[in-house]
Amino acid sequence: MNTDVVFCVDVTASMDLLIDDIKRRILDFAQGYLRYLTKDEAHNVRIRLVAFRAYGEDEAPMTETPFYDVSSEWDGLQSAVASLRCDGGVSETSGLEAFALAMQSPFVCIGERRTAIVLFTDAESYPVRKGSDAFGYPEGMPGELAEFATWWEGGAKRPERIGFTPEYARLVLFSPDCYPWSSLEALKRCKHVLMTSESGVPDFEEVYAFIAA
Repeated sequence: MNTDVVFCVDVTASMDLLIDDIKRRILDFAQGYLRYLTKDEAHNVRIRLVAFRAYGEDEAPMTETPFYDVSSEWDGLQSAVASLRCDGGVSETSGLEAFALAMQSPFVCIGERRTAIVLFTDAESYPVRKGSDAFGYPEGMPGELAEFATWWEGGAKRPERIGFTPEYARLVLFSPDCYPWSSLEALKRCKHVLMTSESGVPDFEEVYAFIAA
């Protein structure tokens, strides 16, 4: 079975107290996740990172990596995770754009599979398309919050570039209870875990089980 996981990580300065724990959780993911799968089948786990700040406010508002195969590209994954640094930012982020870019990842789309997006933030996101006039703002982003549900859950208006199969997808939001995360938790196959810079990163055991289910 193939499992593709995209970790979207808020790397603004306020996340500095959380980032080391988040890095550890990312690197420990495959080992913890595989404990929830049957042992009589082969498993392939790939991990991709999307690090975000805010378009229009930061020089490096969004950084994406390719997928790393945990079994054969471990050094590359370790290096990418180690490069996550928290700085800059304002009280809100371009977290919605990070989620949209994660949904456009080149997921495995055949055979037995799982697709997961795990997002970490301690802040609200800017409204959709705020900062869209900034250099490097990605093309084709959703125009309103409701459009994220169409991208995630499928439907006639879903763009062709969204290649994952909805029933195989899981979304995990580690965030405060605020816009837009408290609204997105209503999406199908979504788990919202409350997290703030003061509370620390919650336990991952339920997340492993949720993605594996």
